[in-house]
Amino acid sequence: MNFLRLFAFTAASLLASSSAFAALIGATVTGTLQFGSNPTNFFSPGSGFVPAGYLNSSPGTNTVVISGSANEFGFGDGFTNPLVANFSDTQLIINTTFVSTASPSSWVMTFSSSAFSGASLSLINQTYNPGLLSSLVGNLITITWAGGGTFGPNMPLQATYNIGMQGVGVPDSGSTGLMFAGALLIGMVGLRRLKLAR
Repeated sequence: MNFLRLFAFTAASLLASSSAFAALIGATVTGTLQFGSNPTNFFSPGSGFVPAGYLNSSPGTNTVVISGSANEFGFGDGFTNPLVANFSDTQLIINTTFVSTASPSSWVMTFSSSAFSGASLSLINQTYNPGLLSSLVGNLITITWAGGGTFGPNMPLQATYNIGMQGVGVPDSGSTGLMFAGALLIGMVGLRRLKLAR
């Protein structure tokens, strides 16, 4: 019977630890986008540069609830189509596609949410040149691009960040599979010993 208790405890622990990775969907986040020294928040619908179809275009605010199926923040003008910041349960993806040749100015994005407190931010990959600078301090993520250079039509730029909640990194699928295989093995050994003891 002790082995069944051990198995139940191990399985419950694994389920609890895996649920700690899924923390951003449903969280409220406020976003800002500023170009150069311009103080305007271009993620605010009041700026006139938020395309339809992004969460920050409705209900008319730059504070949104993170969704698994929609892009949270968008900006568009005649040169970018558009500049997007999209959250998932564990990641932040920033991308830009230029629709005509452009020499863009620098920009700074910030995202604040109580869900970020105690989390870690790590860059997975990026194609921005120069590269993006990023930080997570308290509940504030800051992403900075120095701008400059010339980018041709339909040239995509993207950066992907993992957001590890509660200071824990995002597990890969192989690690998760090994954890559950271990729990299953403990249970099988326990059942076998119970049968042998009878």
